[in-house]
Amino acid sequence: MFTTTLPQELYAMIDRNEDLVLVDVLPQESYLRQHLPGAINIPIDSDNFETLVEDLIPDKSKLVIVYCEKKDCDESLRGAQRIAAMGYKNVSDYEWGLEGWEKAGYEFDQ
Repeated sequence: MFTTTLPQELYAMIDRNEDLVLVDVLPQESYLRQHLPGAINIPIDSDNFETLVEDLIPDKSKLVIVYCEKKDCDESLRGAQRIAAMGYKNVSDYEWGLEGWEKAGYEFDQ
């Protein structure tokens, strides 16, 4: 597991249409307000987190990038660790979250 340290790196990956899955682990209410472009929502506190991951990301070799609210939020790291423990081979914690994306001047999907 590696950490994507800069919003610019993630933006470039999205802009290049790289084959990846962005996972927003925040509650659905947050996701519905705003989320990163193309992200799916799998709330970290949902009772069926692992089942949702398996259903929405069947390819365990795909790049999975997990994010939450901001740099000092640990939910993305917990989500990334849980997904990696399920046998996913290429999992990243985008540590800057929504706050870093916004500070970099990038737009959200809504």
